[in-house]
Amino acid sequence: MHRIKPDTGYFDYTELRLRIEHEYGYTRFARLMAVSENRLAAILRGEGEFTQSEIIRAAALLCIDPVQISAVFFRR
Repeated sequence: MHRIKPDTGYFDYTELRLRIEHEYGYTRFARLMAVSENRLAAILRGEGEFTQSEIIRAAALLCIDPVQISAVFFRR
C-alpha cells in the first residue's frame, strides 16, 4: 500500500495577486469574496487554502476562464 505524502509546498499566487490589485484592490476583493482581509492575506502567503466555492467566486470576479483556473490557482 502506497501512502501519499502530505503536500508541504505552497502555490505561487503572483498572477492572482496582480489580477486582484489591478481589478479591485485587496480590501474590495476580500469584501466581494465575503472573507476577511486577514484570511485573504493568509491564503496568498500560503498560510491557508481557498475553498472550492472561493475559487469559483474569485474566478468569476476576476473573469478567469475555467480552463485557466488551474494555471492561476494551482501554479507551483
